[in-house]
Amino acid sequence: MYEAFRRSAAQTARAVSRQQTKRYAHHEAPAAGSIKYPEEEKLGKGFFMTISLIPIGYLMYQFTGPGNYEHKYFTRVINSYDHYRKDAAHINALHTDALEQAAADRNLFANTQRTQNVQLKFPEILNTGAPHNVPAGHYADMSQVIAKYEKESYEANAKKLQQIKDNAVPSEHPFKGNLPTGVQTVLM
Repeated sequence: MYEAFRRSAAQTARAVSRQQTKRYAHHEAPAAGSIKYPEEEKLGKGFFMTISLIPIGYLMYQFTGPGNYEHKYFTRVINSYDHYRKDAAHINALHTDALEQAAADRNLFANTQRTQNVQLKFPEILNTGAPHNVPAGHYADMSQVIAKYEKESYEANAKKLQQIKDNAVPSEHPFKGNLPTGVQTVLM
């Protein structure tokens, strides 16, 4: 069976090799007059538009010239936005001065001597506890301490009342600290 299969395959191969395929291509050169070459290519609109930019640019440069002014037109337009730079510099100077003042204040407060006594908001805390079965001398006389804090509170309230009457409350008046030279208002 194997031999029969081999024999039929060989016969098929010989038959295919005897048949020549039909070819439509040929090798001879075409006649000189039969080929049409494209016409000469012309310069397009894009080329002329690009070339026209040169004289237009020159005329624009002459038109926007200084004329009666000191600077050219485009320079004047750019300089019209210069006040924003000056305002930003002014605001930056104010912020820098405020930061320097805050740093100086922080340094001042960090290096000051701390008070050794504690200001009590509630002096009775030293004398708390049940008053029953207290040995003699275990509770201090707090009347002088209470009188001292009542006096300080009364003086502070009197000072605040006087400031309100004189319209001299510090938080209601404009800042009068160290501002940079020539500063009139703060821009926000």
